[in-house]
Amino acid sequence: GLPDGFPLVTLPPLAVGASQEHANFCGTLTLPHETVITLLEAYGAALARAGVLRLVLVNAHGGNSAVMDIAALRLRHRHGMIVVKYHYQRSPLPEAATVLPETELRHGYHGGALETAMMRHLYPDRIRADRLDHHPSSGADRAAAGNRVGPEAEGNLAWLAEDLNPAGVVGDARRGTAELGERLVHHYAGRLSRLLQETRTMPLPGQGSTSASP
Repeated sequence: GLPDGFPLVTLPPLAVGASQEHANFCGTLTLPHETVITLLEAYGAALARAGVLRLVLVNAHGGNSAVMDIAALRLRHRHGMIVVKYHYQRSPLPEAATVLPETELRHGYHGGALETAMMRHLYPDRIRADRLDHHPSSGADRAAAGNRVGPEAEGNLAWLAEDLNPAGVVGDARRGTAELGERLVHHYAGRLSRLLQETRTMPLPGQGSTSASP
């Protein structure tokens, strides 16, 4: 965890983000990319006016990655901020995850074993265990065939959820246990804690040494 007295302000989470890739499925809430960029910029600008020049954006949804990249760069350029973008999927996997097949770890990233495991640990009452199933990804098929173009390939394909699987989800949710989820959550929380502490000690743009300012 974080040391006692660590100076951290947590902002209210954005409940709806950029989910255009899921928009063809009933019940999906999404904002235009430009709107999410504007929201993130507005948050950052308000922090900069208050003298807070270090911002960590914590993200758990791949659809937000592109808008975060744009907003973070603008905040760096316009306000001289340090903006760090953290997505748990970019962290190394814990040893506990090695029980899963490589194909699942690489391609089961939406409603698959990892996400289901964390949900079963954090919100077990929201899981309908009788509905858990395996939804193979077309990206896995393309990778197995040696194709260089695909959702996570060298030629990164723009995709909608139904392009990966008609159900709109990919991965084997049946493999996601609460025990695995607990280990994943603790692992990623530890990674985030260390990232926050490192961000705190980074020198602000234009400063040649470590700064202790916000």
